[in-house]
Amino acid sequence: MEIIASLSTIPKRLPTLITTLERLSEQEQSISETHLNIPYFNLRTGEHYSIPEEIRNFPKVKIFRTEDYGPITKIATTFRRLIGDQNTFIWQVDDDIDYPTHALRMLVEGMQIGNQKKIICRHGGALGSGFDFAPWWGKSEVDFMEGFGGILYPPSCILPNFFTLLDEVNEIEYLRLSDDIFLSMYFKFIGIPIFLYNPMSESNPYQLDNFSSSVLDPVSQPDQRENYRKAFNEMRRILDKQTHPK
Repeated sequence: MEIIASLSTIPKRLPTLITTLERLSEQEQSISETHLNIPYFNLRTGEHYSIPEEIRNFPKVKIFRTEDYGPITKIATTFRRLIGDQNTFIWQVDDDIDYPTHALRMLVEGMQIGNQKKIICRHGGALGSGFDFAPWWGKSEVDFMEGFGGILYPPSCILPNFFTLLDEVNEIEYLRLSDDIFLSMYFKFIGIPIFLYNPMSESNPYQLDNFSSSVLDPVSQPDQRENYRKAFNEMRRILDKQTHPK
């Protein structure tokens, strides 16, 4: 199984990014290489990126400069590069999470259950009618996935329309920042199921440590409900337009 890790970062996290790369290199399930998607400048702050030499020279790390698409930059430009690849799985990770050594192995175990083409997430659940997120654990199909725990995508899981949608989303600030909404709704739209695989135990807690924040799961906080509502409704409008073009 050929697997690459894919992530992005923001300028203020560059000094600690090396720690994340080290965690990825220590995985029990090995990765072929790590793709680091770094914008030319940060669209929100206007900051440019000064990439440390230790990151440039880190083993098996390939740096790709890109437009800033917001949080989805971590995976969107990798999708574009590998759109015709039928062999490579992509492990989406965040730049500030302390991934335990079994993190990727666990997702691979989930991917190998059955023959159905699917996406495997460590954190997912249901987005309720009040747009509050109800996290689940264990093994089940879900309708909403959170990216920070890691997501494993099968080869060639997106369609060309992904990039048309990405360009449209990139023009809407609150949706541009809601990559979990975009990705979850997109894969439901094209008919690829999302499966949660996170069997909890003492050695596999639900939450993962965060290098840069005391809030382990910020997107599940109550003040995110309005952001979810706006992003969900706008994404639904965009997808409806795909289904029923004028």
